[in-house]
Amino acid sequence: AARSARHAARVAGVLERVAEICRCERPEHLGPEEAAAWVGDLRRDTADRLAEAVEARGIADLAAKEARTRLEEAQDIARLQARHREALRRDGELRALADGTARERHRLERATLAAAVAPLLDLHDAAVRRVRRARQQLDSVRACVPAGADVDAWAVPTDGVSDDDPLDTALDTALDTALDAVTGAARRCHDEATRLEALLPDEARLHEIDAELERLEQQEAQTWSELQRLDVEGEARNAEERLLREAHAAARSCHARVDSLRERVQHAERAARAAVGLPDARHRRDELAVAKEQAADAAQHARDAWLDLRQARIDGMAAELARDLTDGAPCPVCGSAEHPAPAPADHASVSPDAEEEAERSWHRLERRRQELTEALTAAEREVAALATGSQGLDPQTAETRLGQSREQLDAAQRSAAEVGALTARLDECAEAAREAVERRQVLEGERSRVAERARLRAHERAELRERIDAATGGEGTLPERLDRTRAVAGAYERLLECLRERVEAAGAYEDASARLRTAVRDAGFTDEADARSACLSPTERSNIEALLRARDDQAAQVRAVLEDPRVREAALAPEMDLYPLQEGLAEAERRRDAAVGHERELDHCARRLDALDTELTEALAAWEPLRAELVVAERMASLCAGTSADNRHKMRLSAYVLAARLEQVVAAANERLLQMSSGRYTLRHTVARGVGDRRGGLGLQVHDGWTADLRDPATLSGGETFFTSLALALGLADVVSHEAGGTEINTLFVDEGFGALDPDTLDEVMDVLDQLRSGGRAVGIVSHVADLRSRVPAQVHVRKSRTGSSLAPTAAR
Repeated sequence: AARSARHAARVAGVLERVAEICRCERPEHLGPEEAAAWVGDLRRDTADRLAEAVEARGIADLAAKEARTRLEEAQDIARLQARHREALRRDGELRALADGTARERHRLERATLAAAVAPLLDLHDAAVRRVRRARQQLDSVRACVPAGADVDAWAVPTDGVSDDDPLDTALDTALDTALDAVTGAARRCHDEATRLEALLPDEARLHEIDAELERLEQQEAQTWSELQRLDVEGEARNAEERLLREAHAAARSCHARVDSLRERVQHAERAARAAVGLPDARHRRDELAVAKEQAADAAQHARDAWLDLRQARIDGMAAELARDLTDGAPCPVCGSAEHPAPAPADHASVSPDAEEEAERSWHRLERRRQELTEALTAAEREVAALATGSQGLDPQTAETRLGQSREQLDAAQRSAAEVGALTARLDECAEAAREAVERRQVLEGERSRVAERARLRAHERAELRERIDAATGGEGTLPERLDRTRAVAGAYERLLECLRERVEAAGAYEDASARLRTAVRDAGFTDEADARSACLSPTERSNIEALLRARDDQAAQVRAVLEDPRVREAALAPEMDLYPLQEGLAEAERRRDAAVGHERELDHCARRLDALDTELTEALAAWEPLRAELVVAERMASLCAGTSADNRHKMRLSAYVLAARLEQVVAAANERLLQMSSGRYTLRHTVARGVGDRRGGLGLQVHDGWTADLRDPATLSGGETFFTSLALALGLADVVSHEAGGTEINTLFVDEGFGALDPDTLDEVMDVLDQLRSGGRAVGIVSHVADLRSRVPAQVHVRKSRTGSSLAPTAAR
């Protein structure tokens, strides 16, 4: 039903969304078929409205297009009139700028002539800068030549020319002589560096031998240290092995005592818990004893007060009846309508409510007394158990003994736990001793090999050192001597490069000067300065060209506009007013937008309805099998509950299950019922409904063996009802005992009912109870029948009085 309700809620949700989209109320109590038909009607109505909206949107669209056409025609005329006015204004501006335009055009013509000379001017300036840069480099390199260089072998003259005249003929001749001298010195330095480089592998080998000798010395020292460490470890290992053997023997002894010490700890823990809890238990017992005495006194006082009130109410009963008498009304006692001498009212009379309140107070206090009595009994049992468990020890002594036992157990357990570790450690010591002997042999051999290798490397080192010292002449190391030689050779190389660059720069300067003079003369300039003044940068030329081109374009555009026939025709027409046409177009577009919005809304509604119709179809299809299952499930639930017309006996499923147990109880009860009824009555289970039953299945009928009739249990007499109920109770006890694995119900109490039996039936019932007693069960009978006093061997008589009840055990007479 819950799953069907979820599907129904899904369908209802779809219908709610359909109603929301269509802006209508959803009809109540729609079935699946009615819901599909309702949605189909809404879809058809929406489709009709959409067709009308499409037609209205087409009409509005046509009107908007016509209004826009009229506005665009008027805007074209207004635009042509504005172009005519703008062309007249721009023509006046161009006439005012004519002189400046002519000057800029002349500058551009001179710059065009100077453009042919500009590369040669740049080449001449670059040559001058190269000469000056070469001169500066030569001066700086001369100052950086290392000390000890062969400076006397060549002489570089000082370049003392000015910036205006970078050439000097005498200097050029001296530079040629210096080039030859520096070239020879550089060649000698390179030869020396080559000879020294050939000895570099010997220098590297010498360093390797030094490092290897140092490494061999360290290795020999480590080997000797390792041998000494092995000696020290051997002595420590021998001492440790002696200690381990002593500890191993002690741990094995402790392992044998662990179990006995653990039992001693458990006994000590129980004694300590009992000794600690005994004072509190005694205190609780004493408090409960005092509370029980107080509760007993309070209950007795409450009972006395109740009895006093009860007696006072009995004594004042006549006055209570007299208060309710009225003239002409019959007396509830004698029936007379006259009341000649009613009892006088007593102000001390007790009301029924007061008596009932006193009785309830007594019962409440009596229950409290019983609860405290039971708690006191439990406390006394607890005190006795704790006193036995404490073994007569006080808490402190018991805790001390427990602590000592635990310490002994912990020590023994720790020692016992170390047996395996000690055994493993002894094995490790033996293995370590064997490994130490093997390690010593290896180290002795390695020490001999290291000494021999060190002797060979020392001899090789002496030979290499002699050869390197002979090459360096004893002045520093080989790398230092090689670095100094390379530095001098590098200085010579840089000086050669500077000399060559100075010679080449001078030649480039002469060539650039000659070409520049020829180009200036051919371009028509008076001199170099005149050509430089006519030159313009690319940006300046571009700006002037753009300015002239823009003014020419503007003039052409102005002429084209003024000569356009459409512009001339529009200029002759009156000024156009666009506002009324714009308003008309805006109104037509608003109507068109409204029609388009209405059409889109209906289209969206139609598409949403199509989707929801599909969703509704899917929801109804998913719900259909579940609704069929729900019908079956409801019929099955009704059948199990006994409310279905298919259940002829109106029997619940639970009653059907219990009927099997009831048949077992009836079968067990009939064994004793036949004996109690002298073979007359037996019980039968029936599925028919009894009197007052709304459901069938658990009914009983009584079969009368004397008349062969089936009777309703309600037709039995009081005595017959009693022993029939007793037989059912005994049968139920037998079935419960069987279901509990044979566990016996050893005590049975029968309260009253014996007074309804005739003497013969009483004898038969008592015979059955005697059989139960002889089988080991205890049977208790609560009855006022005097004949049972001779049949019951052990009796307890309850005598009641105003002050309370008393018990008197007696023997059977």
